[in-house]
Amino acid sequence: MLEYIVRPGDTLSKIASQYGVSPEFILSANPSLGQEPLPAGIKIIIPISRQFEEFREEIRPTH
Repeated sequence: MLEYIVRPGDTLSKIASQYGVSPEFILSANPSLGQEPLPAGIKIIIPISRQFEEFREEIRPTH
């Protein structure tokens, strides 16, 4: 899972496509979310797949 801070203009569809999940999947992880527009600045949970997490770890820069 990832925590995501909603930015001005974000929509569930936009966030979902960015992380490869459905808007319904995001709603299921955030039952207190109302319908759009999403208020900027709130923290939501993005339930991502294990494959995405592994890919993210592979591309994360190491210093």
